Amino acid sequence: MLPLEYLQTTMARSVLAIEPTVSAKMLTAGKADPLARLRIYQNNTRSSLTAVLMAVFPVTVRLVDERFFRYVASEFIRRAG
Repeated sequence: MLPLEYLQTTMARSVLAIEPTVSAKMLTAGKADPLARLRIYQNNTRSSLTAVLMAVFPVTVRLVDERFFRYVASEFIRRAG
């Protein structure tokens, strides 16, 4: 069994990574494909982080257009991960 801190750190990195194959191996319980399950976490996390950025920077969203802001936010999240 993996130590909790290692598991949490690895999962956090994989959720923010572009190709999360490392920790998909850790998600073995359940009927769904582990990589598909991890991609669900990725999508939810990125959507939540984008929503937070939009809430923090509402004036910027209006100035640059929501679509462009979402693109910039996704790039920021990808590079920060």
